[in-house]
Amino acid sequence: MSKIYPKMTVEKRESSTAHKLKAPLEEGSEEYNKELQDTIVLCREANRPESWTQDTIDILLKYSPVGSPSIDTKTLLSEFGFNSWKEICDFVRDDECIEFMVKVAKWAKFKGFNLKKDRGFIDGTGIGIYDRYLNRLKSSLEQTFDAKYFYKAERPLEYLHKITGVDFSYMADYVHPGHNRYPAGHGVKFYEAVDNAVDTYKIESGDRINLIYAAYVVAMGRSGILVHLPEDNIASGFLADLPEFINWKEKKKK
Repeated sequence: MSKIYPKMTVEKRESSTAHKLKAPLEEGSEEYNKELQDTIVLCREANRPESWTQDTIDILLKYSPVGSPSIDTKTLLSEFGFNSWKEICDFVRDDECIEFMVKVAKWAKFKGFNLKKDRGFIDGTGIGIYDRYLNRLKSSLEQTFDAKYFYKAERPLEYLHKITGVDFSYMADYVHPGHNRYPAGHGVKFYEAVDNAVDTYKIESGDRINLIYAAYVVAMGRSGILVHLPEDNIASGFLADLPEFINWKEKKKK
């Protein structure tokens, strides 16, 4: 029995702008096919008995917009409550918008970071931190969906079905999202959590890189369930206004 891809009805809109986000890879190009191949590998590795495989870590480091973290991937992600690549892929199937922000706030507490400004408990780390996060996320998600409907890039499963006539959705074992792939909305959620955290806590540069890398790895979980290419997850950092992502397309070519 074949799974039926939903029609493009989620957050459907007309768009005339991508908010300066550069165009996605051309379908069928050499670089596109490389990313698609790596996406398929990440999906396969999510079903391995090992918690982390070297293939997974190599691919994650290959696309990392901030290079390598100061500690190994497995240890770093465990600080956010993820003990395997599969756990990350399972998390991004149905997480709610605020869940990763909660993980980041707990991580900051675990690391002992001081606050940049004492706002008290309610307006500070009690409710205020999440209120500020959701306010900035609303704006960046609006831009994300503008870009999605500006470029109208098909999802990997749709592309695979189109060129082969084969339904790969069973490999992903996931309900296929009903809107375009580029850029990834989940990535924006995770990178805005980073941006909110660095505005809230005194985070040194090395820990900032680790935090961005962790958010990137969780965003890549969407590739692990075959609904995004790596570039989708990285493009989200541009729309979250993280300076490390301003010229990510140019860095990738070097």
